Amino acid sequence: PTDVFAGWGIGLIVIILIPFLREKITNNWLFYGLLLLIALPGFFYCTSTDYFSAYGMLIGYSIAEPFEAKFVRFENTRSPIRAILRVVFGGALYFALNTALKLPFNSEFLSSGTLAANLVRTARYAIVIFAVIGVYPIAFRYTAKLFKKKTEA
Repeated sequence: PTDVFAGWGIGLIVIILIPFLREKITNNWLFYGLLLLIALPGFFYCTSTDYFSAYGMLIGYSIAEPFEAKFVRFENTRSPIRAILRVVFGGALYFALNTALKLPFNSEFLSSGTLAANLVRTARYAIVIFAVIGVYPIAFRYTAKLFKKKTEA
């Protein structure tokens, strides 16, 4: 039970600390760099693949969010159909990329728990999250034309 309580405690600290840091640190790269630095020590003692997956997602998000803000500028839609399609295709892209990035590697290697396998896992999740959050929304600009109502002449 102590590991559960420790997890809850750390989670509570993170819930309080991250918004505080986000408000105080206005430079995106500094903020995300600090988060990556805080999470980095886990490479030396974590043996769970969940840590390496989460670190990869943090890397991917840390790059995707500023990229999206600068180049993509995602806009929400009021159309429920478009919103549902975005989620469905985003999920499909996630699973397709995650599967494709596993293909060059032997399944025994990927499940070996070695540092190299964990680094591949981290890189895989970083690439997938960057693609889904940073790059995929670019497609929404072009699909918007498909959903525009035709005006009568």
